[in-house]
Amino acid sequence: MRLLLLVITSAYRPLVSNRLSERVVRRTCNAIGLFQTLASHPHTKMSFIRASMPEYLYAFLKTRSRGRNYERLRFASLVVIGSLVEVDNPEVVDYLLSTEMFPCCLCCMEIGTTLSKTVGDWISLTVISFVFLA
Repeated sequence: MRLLLLVITSAYRPLVSNRLSERVVRRTCNAIGLFQTLASHPHTKMSFIRASMPEYLYAFLKTRSRGRNYERLRFASLVVIGSLVEVDNPEVVDYLLSTEMFPCCLCCMEIGTTLSKTVGDWISLTVISFVFLA
């Protein structure tokens, strides 16, 4: 887990300096893919949430760049959050509501491609519907 976090956080500096290389993006997306596995598995999902791991992805969701590399990181991160909300779990919903998930999804809906906008919208609507239907 420590190595995955190191790979993900090592992309922050190139992210903010607009120097994302293809190599950095590919490596980071691979690490995010492993995050997605942890987020979607029933035995690791709650540990993933309790360790606040999704918050490491919010930097990729908040980026304002429309470039292809930024979009790849944005979409990969949204897939992880989407994996968390697929199961109606009050603890997951409470966690997401207590973080910057909504502002991040709004940013994706404003800046991202159609695919990112759709996934960000789906995440937001899923969480909101769970709150109102619970």
